Amino acid sequence: MMPHLLEMNQWMQNQSLLNQCLKKTREKGINQKQRVIKPNGRMMDLLCPKKKIL
Repeated sequence: MMPHLLEMNQWMQNQSLLNQCLKKTREKGINQKQRVIKPNGRMMDLLCPKKKIL
């Protein structure tokens, strides 16, 4: 596979994790989404610190 396709696949997996995380957060009644873009360009959701997003 081409490197950019692998990166895209990883990004899709990350988005899926974020979406699951945000859904759980909304179910708890928290409607604010805090996201941080890390220096390497990857995104972390502050509301789900236990969920490792690579």
